[in-house]
Amino acid sequence: FFNRGNRGEYMIFKSLEHFRETSAILTNVYLPKYDGTTSEIDIIFINRKGLFIIESNFDIISMP
Repeated sequence: FFNRGNRGEYMIFKSLEHFRETSAILTNVYLPKYDGTTSEIDIIFINRKGLFIIESNFDIISMP
């Protein structure tokens, strides 16, 4: 994995991939903003129950 953020996105994507036949998965979608910049959405998952926007944050926490 490139970094922890990518690992989290990959883990979610692999979990959603089981629904691939009945859904659509879009990754790293850039949306334009009014000020000319863009905003990234990690995963958009679409199926007959709805549209789900997923923002992934993955961090490893060390416990003493």
